[in-house]
Amino acid sequence: MMISDRKPGSYTIMTNKGIQHPRSRRDRMLIVAGIVVVLILVTGYAINAEAEDVEEELSTLRIRMPKVVSTAPDSHFCTAVKVDTKKTAYVVDFEPHASMETAHHMSLTGCEHPYSTESYWKCEKGRKSVCGKGKGRWLFVWALDAPSKKLPEGIGFQVGGDSNIQYVVVQLHYKDKFKPGVTDSSGYDLKLSLKPLKYQAAIYTLGNWGYIPAHAKDFHTESACKWNGDDVIYPFAYRPHAHNIGTVMSGYRVRDGVWTEIGRWSPKFPETFYNATNYVEVRKGDYLAARCTWDSNRDTRTHFGPTNLDEMCNFYIMYYTAKNNLTDKMCFKNAQTYHWIDHFPNVPEGASSLEGIPTPPNRTDPLEAIQHGAGSKASKQTVGKSDAEDIRKNILKKTNLRKWVSGEPDKENADWKSAESSMNEIFERLVDNTPDNKVSPVKKKETERETLLLQMLQKSKIDN
Repeated sequence: MMISDRKPGSYTIMTNKGIQHPRSRRDRMLIVAGIVVVLILVTGYAINAEAEDVEEELSTLRIRMPKVVSTAPDSHFCTAVKVDTKKTAYVVDFEPHASMETAHHMSLTGCEHPYSTESYWKCEKGRKSVCGKGKGRWLFVWALDAPSKKLPEGIGFQVGGDSNIQYVVVQLHYKDKFKPGVTDSSGYDLKLSLKPLKYQAAIYTLGNWGYIPAHAKDFHTESACKWNGDDVIYPFAYRPHAHNIGTVMSGYRVRDGVWTEIGRWSPKFPETFYNATNYVEVRKGDYLAARCTWDSNRDTRTHFGPTNLDEMCNFYIMYYTAKNNLTDKMCFKNAQTYHWIDHFPNVPEGASSLEGIPTPPNRTDPLEAIQHGAGSKASKQTVGKSDAEDIRKNILKKTNLRKWVSGEPDKENADWKSAESSMNEIFERLVDNTPDNKVSPVKKKETERETLLLQMLQKSKIDN
């Protein structure tokens, strides 16, 4: 082939088939424009196809309580769903479906094996009645009508495939005994990414055991532990959790005497994972620390425990790292003996401050309302005779109260310490101040304890 000039602005293509028609500059421009249009269409198709692939890489795992009936106040029930993915997936979005009118809180745990294969089961003994053999990890906790939570791009909780999480378990803590005919189907919708993600998410929990003194104002309980892992972690969200008398909860990274706030918030707000105040890295040798601040108008000590009348100081830190198959990390300290000031310099003055935090919603403390009675919402509530008897039997069964008052407590019972610490001081005070000398001390103590127990359990009718 060769090209032969004929006149300016045109050319003739000479081929072995002879002379072809000449092409003008206009023709050439049209040809180029046509090629550009074709390229745009092809590129657009490729982009759309890629977007469709991304959408196809997300799936939804739905888990719901199977019409559960709460048979007593402070009951806990669990249900499990298998993560049926052949390859490892990553939870990137948590969408809760529950109401604070029904649920005190709703936790989501990843398990290698669930505790039970039944459609649902009672799980009132913490993690050991949620997961069976193998490892378990916190994934999410919801309370107080908190919204859904989407994780930052590229971060997820590793599940399914060859990970150590093969099941997800929802645990519901119900506030009240259900009325006849009422059932519950609360749960979560989980968005799963089937594409490999660079970073894995996990939760570090700080908290306390012990008690809060009666009528304590601006009372602090604190915790801190050294990060001993070789992997660097990056906290990106936090969640404060308390029940009724907590005012402020805060968390920090401590490095070389310098405190950097991870989060500070009131537990009276909806409980979800809030974005970290500062995005920091945590390296080996750094400390993670948390403080809970309390205001109690109660006439008795408030012990840390699982029921709504107990308290909890749990500060959850959600972090990410490049390591796979992560496990839970926890740091709990004795509220009566552990204090930041004994271990660290430069303790931040604003750790218990509400500065920068909106005015928290007003929430009634059910035990204070019962103790102080007059004019309170609790004093206007009643418990039907049959309801009261059901509640009494359930609590007596759980706490071995009859053995307790007869001087033969079963201290190995999982609920013993919680029951003892929550009620012993009230009972002793009432017994000591009762002028009725005609009743034997044992019988009088039993009567007063069971009477007050029912009074305290009127919380089953209180909208917390």
